[in-house]
Amino acid sequence: MITNHKTRIAVAEPSFIIRSGIIATLKRFTSLSIEVYEISEMENLELLLMTHTPDLLIVNPVCMDSHTLSLFKRNPRLQAIKYIALQTSVINISLLKHFDQIISIMHNVEQIREIVYKLIISSDNEDTQALSEREKDIITSIAEGLTNKEIAYKLHISINTVMTHRKNISKKLNIHSTAGLILYAVANHLIETN
Repeated sequence: MITNHKTRIAVAEPSFIIRSGIIATLKRFTSLSIEVYEISEMENLELLLMTHTPDLLIVNPVCMDSHTLSLFKRNPRLQAIKYIALQTSVINISLLKHFDQIISIMHNVEQIREIVYKLIISSDNEDTQALSEREKDIITSIAEGLTNKEIAYKLHISINTVMTHRKNISKKLNIHSTAGLILYAVANHLIETN
């Protein structure tokens, strides 16, 4: 997510002041390209999740019970979302245990940035783990500047197989350019940079 596309973040908080403050904080992360979705009414949350599927959902846990959260996490379309509890008051700890992380209104910008970045990086690592070893070999070869024909020769496979792997990689990572794949390889330490 940090690599080369916008990170989609939904902020679900009924309080305009708190929601605006979190969004303003997120927009201060200059090294991260983000698209923010605001949800002021919890009735609209499920619709937004199904139509826009954010990478991260920052939500007030008082407004979302653990049953609803576990339903979202079991939905195949929503499983990749990382859920962050936005703690705005003293709260029962049992409400927080199903979230991937917790942000408190007492956190400063650096603390919030660190929490958000950790989740984004963990999502990138999950993307890398979702790739097969052969797909990683293909990305590494692309980053080395090899053509499809050279990759086929190097890996002892057909050119059609190389092209199929490239299509699958593009689908999995949502990266559709050679430059994007090279950036991905560098960001995920698939190749060494000097």
